[in-house]
Amino acid sequence: MRHGIDLPVLLGCPDLYASLIGDGAVVSSKRLRQRLLSPHRVVVPSTLLIVCVVGMLVNWLSDAFGLAFGVFGDLSVLDKTIAALVIVVVMYSGIYMGYVYGAKDYGASGSFLERLTKFDDSIFLLIPGMVKSEDSEVGIKSVVDALINALLDLLDGRANRGIVLYYSDREQLLIPIAHFGMPDSTINRSFFRTVESADTLTDALRAYPLGVAGRAFVSRQLQVAHRQRRADGTWICDHADYVDLDSNRGSISYKALTCFPITRDRRDLGVVCLDSYDAHAFDDVETHEVLTAMIRRFALPMLVHETLHPDTEIESIAHRPVAGDTAPLMPAAHPVD
Repeated sequence: MRHGIDLPVLLGCPDLYASLIGDGAVVSSKRLRQRLLSPHRVVVPSTLLIVCVVGMLVNWLSDAFGLAFGVFGDLSVLDKTIAALVIVVVMYSGIYMGYVYGAKDYGASGSFLERLTKFDDSIFLLIPGMVKSEDSEVGIKSVVDALINALLDLLDGRANRGIVLYYSDREQLLIPIAHFGMPDSTINRSFFRTVESADTLTDALRAYPLGVAGRAFVSRQLQVAHRQRRADGTWICDHADYVDLDSNRGSISYKALTCFPITRDRRDLGVVCLDSYDAHAFDDVETHEVLTAMIRRFALPMLVHETLHPDTEIESIAHRPVAGDTAPLMPAAHPVD
């Protein structure tokens, strides 16, 4: 009864669950510490506040003792007491404002942690059902489809659409198996080769572009592309491997695109691609760290599927491009320098 075996043992990766939670926690806790303990928010203001308060109190005490000995007589003891109370009120007001400011960042980070926990829960809850599913094809696709939806929710509006591409070892192609928000015309053209060298390209593979997805797969690195509009109304991209899958559409559907590989222990499994209306949605380091943390999470159900069904490849949800429909697959002209 292999269905009764623990998944980490089944995969031969006892540390897999721990690593899944661990990398997400590192991303969140590190960002939280940077936000709450960064010099411009804590160290510098606190130091200045302490210096000012101590200086004022020492000055007040000196003046108070001076009054007692009749050296200074400009202010009464009552006036100095009132001034001291004002200083204390200002000091505590500053501390309170700093606390409120930090609490906002903590709340934002806490919200991210909640979404990340929800994402991990979706993996743990869905995989047992996939393992027991009588139809392995339906099982893996339902899990991956749920994960791409959960990832978009985790990014909280930063990405608008997403697609999961599975590596077909038989065809040496990335093929679409799940998506969110993609039109059929785009899905049906989302086939990318995984062979870069022209010397090893077969005639069959030459019909497919490498694309940003293929580059992410070959390089095993996250890729980011930006689309910009020229004066004549046409759109250009700053990524050399970009191909325009929506060239037949009348309006721009995204301004930024990112693809990250799905890999585990040097086993290349596929690629996840996201796009956004925000041209800078995927530029910051924090987003890169979050997406990198997703690599193992998307790898887990695919590894389980391969372990249970080693001779079965996942089938595409798309129809192949028909003959003569190659224009949308050509690289976008005039890349941005």
